[in-house]
Amino acid sequence: MIDARQLHAWLKVSTPVHKWVGRRVEEYGFEDGTDFRTSVSKTGGRPRTDYLLTVDMAKELSMVERTERGQATRRYFIEMEKVAHQMAQERLPT
Repeated sequence: MIDARQLHAWLKVSTPVHKWVGRRVEEYGFEDGTDFRTSVSKTGGRPRTDYLLTVDMAKELSMVERTERGQATRRYFIEMEKVAHQMAQERLPT
């Protein structure tokens, strides 16, 4: 599981984390209990909602994010797909 706050910070998203996660859940149809889990903690003021994301959800969020790091993530996964495809082709019998 991936901490959404850490991913949010790494991607350098300017939107507050709770709004960012909420918008992405709505936009991409992620499901609580399947793609992520929430927990509420008291911080002395307002309760804080924390989000734990599955690896697949974290990857998808990273690839759709319109930041420099989001773009780098997309390029990384595209390159890894090319490498995997090339390796599969090399293993085919001739």
